[in-house]
Amino acid sequence: MEEKNDISILNLIEKNIGKIKASHNFEAKSFYISTIEKLCEAYDQQISAELMNFREEKPLVRKPMTKE
Repeated sequence: MEEKNDISILNLIEKNIGKIKASHNFEAKSFYISTIEKLCEAYDQQISAELMNFREEKPLVRKPMTKE
């Protein structure tokens, strides 16, 4: 499900970038930029949560230090 959310967020970012390129209204561009910033924050939070879940599922295996 996370992958579907990734695609949705990234698609929304791309759509808003397209709207910025197409718009000639500076207020509208400002709104789209603000929307993109919020979407990036949401994407960052999602990636951080996935990383924490991954670390919990796959603990690091540490080998004991031995003299060779």
